[in-house]
Amino acid sequence: MVNSQDIAPNFAGTIYGITNGIGNIPGFVAPKIAGILVNEDPTDPTRWKGVWITTASISFVCSIFYIIFGAGNTQPWNNIDATNTDSQGDGRQSKAKQDEEGNNQTVVV
Repeated sequence: MVNSQDIAPNFAGTIYGITNGIGNIPGFVAPKIAGILVNEDPTDPTRWKGVWITTASISFVCSIFYIIFGAGNTQPWNNIDATNTDSQGDGRQSKAKQDEEGNNQTVVV
């Protein structure tokens, strides 16, 4: 949850929305798969063994993948350097720049 703020503070809301949408897919896929695995006798605890092994395996593989490839460095596409014309159409232009701390500020020209 914090990583989207770390990698791109200017686009954290968009990134979080995308990852949250993708992250909700297991919420409707997992019950279907569990139903297929335990369909014959849902009250038999041994039928649930495959569900828990599958869940643990997916969690383990995803955790290892994140440990190896995950990073919290600010991405270069986070910086907004372009000059934009004001949306009101009054001819003013605004330019985004970063101050000494790396925070983005908009300056109207």
